Amino acid sequence: MKSLLSFKGAVKALVPVWLAVELLVACAFADGATTDPYLPDAVVPNGPHKGLPIYAKRKRPLVILPPEKAAHYDPDPENLVFANFYSEGKLWIASLPKNAVESVIFQIDEDHSMGIKPLISHVQLRFKLKQGRELRLFPQSGASPKNASVNDIVLSAETTMPKGVDFSLVKGFLNHYVRTVRLLSSADAFKIGAVMSHHRFEQVLLSMDDAKKSQLLEQAIRLSDESQFKIMYHTAVKNCSTFVFCDLFGNVFQSDSDAKVAKKVKVPLLTFGPLLKTNLRRRGLIDPVTNGRLPDWNDEWSDRIPAGSRISKKSTVDCIKTLLTEGFKKWTGKISEMRP
Repeated sequence: MKSLLSFKGAVKALVPVWLAVELLVACAFADGATTDPYLPDAVVPNGPHKGLPIYAKRKRPLVILPPEKAAHYDPDPENLVFANFYSEGKLWIASLPKNAVESVIFQIDEDHSMGIKPLISHVQLRFKLKQGRELRLFPQSGASPKNASVNDIVLSAETTMPKGVDFSLVKGFLNHYVRTVRLLSSADAFKIGAVMSHHRFEQVLLSMDDAKKSQLLEQAIRLSDESQFKIMYHTAVKNCSTFVFCDLFGNVFQSDSDAKVAKKVKVPLLTFGPLLKTNLRRRGLIDPVTNGRLPDWNDEWSDRIPAGSRISKKSTVDCIKTLLTEGFKKWTGKISEMRP
């Protein structure tokens, strides 16, 4: 009887210990870092913020899975399987079939908050995928919802930085940021850019053969995987447009017949809005008959923009006031970057 009471006492004494263990496990799984193997432990490699951890909870470079891991998601060795695709506010493992791209659209992301057309714009590529060759998505961490697919995606080279660091074009000249190449669903890119940030997106349909369209996307994924957080951003020579024109086009269009497309422009003015389409024409990437005309993305998806989020026109006086106040802030870095 005495031994039984001693056993019960020992069990009772262990209860708080087991509860503590369960609490620790629960907390660990609540933190995405412990359940997501593709959360990079990255730091800024150079510049004033050298050694500081990069905030990479959502904005990350892609990671191509080795064959043995890729087979767990897609048994077809021809398909490209990678992690850190962003969709519906989460990160996913994605599988891209061969020859999947239907069309490539060059997008000019313009901030019209000052009431005038900006001279400097963000650029990105939108890929529409063929029916039956969509990007298949698999849960990357946490719970396991049903698998999904997307057929409209955006490639964007953007700045990443330590948490709390603001973005400005001036600091972009001074090694403050890392350039990260990310891939996300067009639905998320539109929500971030057009709905949340009130930007306007001009679209140009690019002209190239079908093989090059798919090569362009596949090469972009490989370049993102290779660069990770190693390349510092520079406002003039290592930015969103130099990635598209120099790094991406320079890798994909390499034959003699593609020399015009692969040619690198030495003048660091690719981000200037008036020159973007000129540079595309010089590379033969705009059909001379149609001129690549497409509706602005905001008009194409106008039903997705709440009435209160639509861009309103400003008077000349208001434009001047905004230019003198908000324009100064953006150059000096008092406005944080909007993209998550």
